[in-house]
Amino acid sequence: MLRIDQLRFMEDSLMQDYNIRLRNYMVQLRLNSPVARRLHNYTAPHDSLKKEVNIKADSIFIFDEFFQRQEKWVKAEIIQAALNDARNNVQTLNVYDDELYNRKKNLNKYTMERHRKFTLSLAVLIFFFIGAPLGAIIRKGGLGMPVVISILLFIAYYIVSMTGEKSAREDVWDMFTGMWFSTLIFLPVGIWLSYKAATDAALMSSETYRKFFDKLGLDKLGKIIIIRKK
Repeated sequence: MLRIDQLRFMEDSLMQDYNIRLRNYMVQLRLNSPVARRLHNYTAPHDSLKKEVNIKADSIFIFDEFFQRQEKWVKAEIIQAALNDARNNVQTLNVYDDELYNRKKNLNKYTMERHRKFTLSLAVLIFFFIGAPLGAIIRKGGLGMPVVISILLFIAYYIVSMTGEKSAREDVWDMFTGMWFSTLIFLPVGIWLSYKAATDAALMSSETYRKFFDKLGLDKLGKIIIIRKK
């Protein structure tokens, strides 16, 4: 029930809160210093006056050579410290994963509704360009055949639309691709059917498809197969 400007306001508010929580979540991970520094700079609020300083090491540190030179008890302490850090990171991941997932999913709902205001409006026009030509193209069967084909097309549109929306909601696809996926598929179908109806094409005539397969040579191929079987 929200207007587009209200949906945008909710998106901005939820996105800002999500980014703050994501940054706090990433900062709590125990990583090595270069990775932690880059992660901190990546998640920090953008400042046009701030310049990122790249710190270059004086020499290349090769951990394997360093580790092999250490005594056994030092190696054991290094391994134990790495295991403790890994366990702590896993616990942090388990604690924050569901919370961030639910917040991102809630944010996606507002973005989806903003796109849906346009996709549903355009879907009315798309089905007009699909349904009206069907009435002109399908000339046999009275009202029943156009209704059956229209229902099948609507079911196909619904399945494709739900697939795109689910992919967008779960962040499998980006929001634009998921929400406009069904429109990008069925809009060319509507334009094509309108063109065929305007040119008085006999799409539902068996004679049309027989001529099409004759051009491909499938009719001759079928006759050859029948003769060989005999």
